[in-house]
Amino acid sequence: MRYEKQIVLERELLETVERLLRTVPNDESTCMGEEETISVTVQFANGFEMDIKCCGVQYEEGGDNTPWTEAVLFKNGSECGCTEPCTDFGPTNGTPAVWVLTYQPNRNIRDEDEYVVTILPERTDEDLVQLAFVEYEKDSLGMITYFLVPVGWLKQQIGERSLSDFLCKYSVIEASELLEKAQKEGVLGRIL
Repeated sequence: MRYEKQIVLERELLETVERLLRTVPNDESTCMGEEETISVTVQFANGFEMDIKCCGVQYEEGGDNTPWTEAVLFKNGSECGCTEPCTDFGPTNGTPAVWVLTYQPNRNIRDEDEYVVTILPERTDEDLVQLAFVEYEKDSLGMITYFLVPVGWLKQQIGERSLSDFLCKYSVIEASELLEKAQKEGVLGRIL
């Protein structure tokens, strides 16, 4: 059987872990020590859990001294599987991170359960605006034109509403009024 979960992690956490994994410490004081761990726990519907961890190391003069990562699978609080140590944790370059572990519930039967965790970065208001602001105009060939405006400008226009709420629920009238105002103020961008 296959068990899947998606989790969204804060960008700040992902950036911290990425920096730790990619930066060789100058000295012991900047090294993530072997007693230090950053861990994210995911619970599956059948009671299993997976920890995705960034683990520190014992400092060695002249060594690499960067942390390592792994995923560990637990059944009723006891470890029942883990990945090989590696140096990846979260999404990179827009590609989600996927952690996979298998567990054989009955050693006499070859069936394995697969546990899959996909890590996604939290989406910011800027991400939402960059994905698509307004699907507004169709030309005679049916081509859609997307318009973009600066995030700060849009936030000023919509006041207390969140950008994600506005972008999911805007009306054509709201969109046309905003686009007209953006054009007058010279902040309108257009993507064909």
